Amino acid sequence: MRSIVIGLGEIGGPLREVLGCDGWDIKSGDFPFPSPGYDVLNICIPYSSCNFVATVISYQLLINPKLTIIHSTVPIGTTSKIPNAVHSPILGKHGNMEQSIRGFTKWVGGPLAKEAAKYLESAGIKCRVVETSEETEMMKLRCLAKYGVSIAFAQYEKELCDKYNVPYSHIWEWDTNYNEHVASHLKRPILDFPGTKIGGHCTTQNTKLLNESDPNPMLQEVLKYA
Repeated sequence: MRSIVIGLGEIGGPLREVLGCDGWDIKSGDFPFPSPGYDVLNICIPYSSCNFVATVISYQLLINPKLTIIHSTVPIGTTSKIPNAVHSPILGKHGNMEQSIRGFTKWVGGPLAKEAAKYLESAGIKCRVVETSEETEMMKLRCLAKYGVSIAFAQYEKELCDKYNVPYSHIWEWDTNYNEHVASHLKRPILDFPGTKIGGHCTTQNTKLLNESDPNPMLQEVLKYA
């Protein structure tokens, strides 16, 4: 089955290596411009509210694939606007993404999810099939937002420590001791406080997408550090 990855950044580049397929990135131009003849179109371009769906459809018209897999993090309801598309978000650690793709179970949602999973599994990727792309879109957004809430709470803890003259290292010491004596599902995240801004290009940006569709005060706390 011939396939191509569009977008060879921090996610698309490692994914292309795992899939062992062709790729195209408008910035690098390292590979031939995509043309018809591919069975599977893998999308790893960043989401943009003004042109994401239109851009993906333009690649579909150019390539004419049987199946399109959206690996990008997108708002809930995006994938269903794209013909013959499923959503399968990436989980992993930047800087170690290829190993993460091989290690994490990759969720796949949409009417053609079983076909997409079969293709991904042929490259050694473990898959979990669910019925709708809305589920995988929601799961990825809330995953990033949940991480952001934990970081925002760490900032609140730092403010408490400053107010009552407590070393912030004592927070880590307390929670480490707690985690050593409770069941695994009760362990607490131990994170540094953000200071003035949560770094990276995933957490606050995608928390904003979730807050736009399903606003919540906890999400708004995360967005204070955008």
